[in-house]
Amino acid sequence: MGKDVCLPDANLYRFICDILHIFINELFVGEYISTEDYKNVADENLLVLLEDRLYDNSSK
Repeated sequence: MGKDVCLPDANLYRFICDILHIFINELFVGEYISTEDYKNVADENLLVLLEDRLYDNSSK
């Protein structure tokens, strides 16, 4: 069963973030990220993306 994730076209992320005055990582987590937590949140987002991407490729 797939995940119920609805995201805008990736080409729009930077534009959306510019309008909202937020970073892409904040868009993904749905909240503002403090300076102290930013690196950890960015690392976690990257790991989730890589895990999902590896999983998607292995199921084909």
